[in-house]
Amino acid sequence: MKSNLKLAALGLMALGLTAGQAEACSTGAWSDTSGAVLAGGPTDPDPGLQGVLKLRGACGLQTPASGVAYVEESVNHAAEGGTSPYHARFFVHTGGSSATIFQAFPSDVSGTPVVSIAYDSVDQNFDFNVNGGTLSTAAGSAPANRWVAVYFTYDASTSFTAATRTGRVRSEATGSVTPGAATIEAVRLGQLAGGGTGVFNFDEFESSRAASVPSGPDGPFTMVCNGDANGSGTITAADRAAITAEIAGTAASGQTDCNENGSVTAGDRACVTNLIGTLADCTSGTF
Repeated sequence: MKSNLKLAALGLMALGLTAGQAEACSTGAWSDTSGAVLAGGPTDPDPGLQGVLKLRGACGLQTPASGVAYVEESVNHAAEGGTSPYHARFFVHTGGSSATIFQAFPSDVSGTPVVSIAYDSVDQNFDFNVNGGTLSTAAGSAPANRWVAVYFTYDASTSFTAATRTGRVRSEATGSVTPGAATIEAVRLGQLAGGGTGVFNFDEFESSRAASVPSGPDGPFTMVCNGDANGSGTITAADRAAITAEIAGTAASGQTDCNENGSVTAGDRACVTNLIGTLADCTSGTF
């Protein structure tokens, strides 16, 4: 069973929207929120919310510079049987100091987290803490002020794998962990511990309990590909036009922030041009 708890406004079935609709941002797919701001990114009509960054579509989620703030899916997955494996992927803009940004729990947000993910702003990487052990991605693989994709698969009593992707470079997490018998029943995403300076922005959270995972760079999840500004699954001159439109104030459905630095500018059009020149696309063979 797949859970699409996305944070953008286009094509969010979990939020009751269909492809092509660009309605007001909502955290309706989450059962609780605390201190996090969901807004329409740079194109939001409210000037006070235009500092919220987004990677894809119209909306993004932002936590403040200090204090605990998050969105929470705390409805126990009894209907899903609490099955393993559990796969998750989300994007985070690394604008804050070291902090725990994700926790998964064995019941409705109680007990010791099954999985805890922390950003290390000193080593510029991610640590995945599982059952007293830690896997870490390579130092420098998640530089400050960049969008980073975070992935993991947890299989109770069996295995745990994790990785991050910055741009088109993937960093596998290494180390040693032994998952316990607990299954994942609830999750929190945001600034959960640590932090204190800077803010974190999040987008495109997805989870899945699929027993088998399709091949491809994003496995069971919707592919989010830098340069694919119009969401077509390809990278063409039409993506430059979508970026131009967003700069003028009309949010595109795909990833307009081609260079993933947190803003959409003429530099993103140049990024798309470079990708077209190298015949880059959004498939497993060339991504």
